[in-house]
Amino acid sequence: MTENTRSQPVMDHKDPSPRLHVLPPEPDSAAAGWKDAWLWLLFVLACTLYLARLSTAPLRGEETRWARIAIEMQEQGDWIVPRQQGEPFLSRPPLGSWLIGLSSKALGTCSSLAIRLPTACASIGIILLVYLYARRALSTSGALAAALAYATFGLSLISGRFAETDTLFTALVSGSLIAWHWCYTQHANPARTWAIGYTLAALGTLAKGPQAPTYFMAVTCIYLLTRRDWKTLFHRGHLLGVAIYVAILACWLVPFGMQLGTRGVRSVFISDVGMRYQRFSWDLYLKHLLMYPIEVFGCLLPWSPLLLVYVQPALWRTLKPLKLYFGFWVVCILITFPTCWLVPNARGRYYQPLFPILALLIGVVVDRALQTKLFVLPARLAWNWMLYGISGVLGFGILVLVAARLLPVSWLMPLAQTVPMTLIFSGLAIGCMVILLKAARSSFPNLERLALFALAATTGASIIGPVLSGELRGATTGEQAVARLEAMLPSNARLVSLGPVNHQFAYYYGKPIGLRPSIREGTHLEPDDLYFCFGSADAPYRPQELPFAWEPVAIISCERAEWEFPRHMVVIGRRLETASTGGPQLALDQIEDIRHGRTQGRLR
Repeated sequence: MTENTRSQPVMDHKDPSPRLHVLPPEPDSAAAGWKDAWLWLLFVLACTLYLARLSTAPLRGEETRWARIAIEMQEQGDWIVPRQQGEPFLSRPPLGSWLIGLSSKALGTCSSLAIRLPTACASIGIILLVYLYARRALSTSGALAAALAYATFGLSLISGRFAETDTLFTALVSGSLIAWHWCYTQHANPARTWAIGYTLAALGTLAKGPQAPTYFMAVTCIYLLTRRDWKTLFHRGHLLGVAIYVAILACWLVPFGMQLGTRGVRSVFISDVGMRYQRFSWDLYLKHLLMYPIEVFGCLLPWSPLLLVYVQPALWRTLKPLKLYFGFWVVCILITFPTCWLVPNARGRYYQPLFPILALLIGVVVDRALQTKLFVLPARLAWNWMLYGISGVLGFGILVLVAARLLPVSWLMPLAQTVPMTLIFSGLAIGCMVILLKAARSSFPNLERLALFALAATTGASIIGPVLSGELRGATTGEQAVARLEAMLPSNARLVSLGPVNHQFAYYYGKPIGLRPSIREGTHLEPDDLYFCFGSADAPYRPQELPFAWEPVAIISCERAEWEFPRHMVVIGRRLETASTGGPQLALDQIEDIRHGRTQGRLR
């Protein structure tokens, strides 16, 4: 371990103002920047992890919802108000759907690739930003560990490949904090520093809401207060940053408010937050307080065990050279973690915007494990245990895959992979095991860095390889079922829905679906409404009695996998022109007969 750390910014004690001075770079830092070979290797790995098989998995969760909003924006030419079936959908601001719309225009279709590409690009961007920022404070090995840790956190790797809002929001929130602090430590013009931070915070607001500016303003202001840096805090450039934030937000919010008023503005920002308090109970809340840190710890696997090294005083004694950076990271965690931990029914993914900061803390542990000057024995022991542990898991995984392929054991059959997948993953895992075991007994910097890449590569390959293939084995989409439905319906058939219909069905159906009052609201059909559907993504199916005579035409499951009795489905019916009222309530056994073609509705 002969690697030198990158020089640290230090305080000028002769100057009473808290200005920062940066020492000349040491030899290890000479290759930093765009000529850094490790940066390009990191870029290649990140692209592989987040772009490979990106469109293979069926669309799931909220992906089709944001895609439908993007499609309606293009069809109606209204990019201000998010809409579903022509009606405002006020769950969150529209930046995610804007990006899906732009990606769809670039690729020519709103395919799964176009839907997920903005999220994957955001993931790759934040990985590179974490590395470049960490190189200002840590050695190359420590910076690589931070970037690769974020790239292969279990939650990051899964959510970063799907078109949910969390990853885009993470890139903007953490990006605002990291970019601001990077500029601050480099003596950038305060106006530019605040402008960059507030610009990213404004985009974060447009992605998900006020959590972005709240985090940015609270963290930066409290950090400057702890440093007693009044000059930066009250610099006129801070006002410029606020003005930029207001201007960016106003470009969307003013026309949005003119269309929907203050009630619409309030709903689009706080409607999802209020849902967390609807089912409050003290016993569940106390359980949440106990389990939430454990849940976040699980989201950070396989890297999170390295955070336990912070209980060792030996590590803290080496952090003085990192005071400028580590103090900022600690402020980030202390300010933001309670905002998720103390909220009832919050989930581990709600804290994902600060995962890059936690990755930097992991980078510090690896940095202290692999350095000579600031060597920490507990960090090295934890690092070695992690290498041996991952090697053991890989060896066990290879045995399971081979056994599932060769042995006729019923409980192993669901784990069986194709021969090419088994051979490719086993070969990669064996090669990485060799590197990990050698790195655990060696102190050569390049071998240690290769071990970091090997660890990240096997973690990512497990997710985009065997795990994804296992998900695909039982996965279903509504695409084929909708195609069969369209073949059954007359070419000029116009479909309406009784209340908002499941967004997955609407996405695959691809044609406008008129909106009628829901069954609960006392539904009715217009005189020319012949074919209708009902079934929401937000509630499981229940037998329904309609105020008019009808017959079932088809039933389409909206689950990720083929279930015998799916919870979420869309029922397509045909109104009968008879004097009687009412119709079948469709018990579950009848539903399965219709879904599988054993009982067909009468089409005239």
